[in-house]
Amino acid sequence: MVGRKEKEEVLALIKEITYDIIYTLDEFSNINPERMKFVFGRSGGRTIASMAPVNKIENGNYTMYTMTVTPLFLECRGVRRGLLDRVSTIIHELYHISPEFRGALRKLSRHPNKMYHGNSRKDYDEKMSELARKYIMKTDRKDLLEMLEKIDW
Repeated sequence: MVGRKEKEEVLALIKEITYDIIYTLDEFSNINPERMKFVFGRSGGRTIASMAPVNKIENGNYTMYTMTVTPLFLECRGVRRGLLDRVSTIIHELYHISPEFRGALRKLSRHPNKMYHGNSRKDYDEKMSELARKYIMKTDRKDLLEMLEKIDW
């Protein structure tokens, strides 16, 4: 069983990496991380993480998006997820944010089943991996990457 302290540590690290991704990659310069909330959720099925528009005020803070991370972020089906997979997951969720940062999700297709990942999920995942590799190469915060790679339950 994962304790509250471990969950908070994982979320704090994901939040810090998210801020760094936003400031390192031009593709995410439209995002204001101060308007995001990070929460830990249960893994229902295959969900590793999700991004949802919320647009509400909590404790005096206006939140536009919530990123939810599940235990599968670190380990999936008994296999420890590597650094590239973990960074790709964060980038995957950030990419769902609308380019206008208006509290909606980016739509890549009009087809209801392909709206958020486009016509090819494989192409979408490859693009996210490409952006993750770009971030890993460009970031000055290698310490964050080391922590993300090492963190475990």
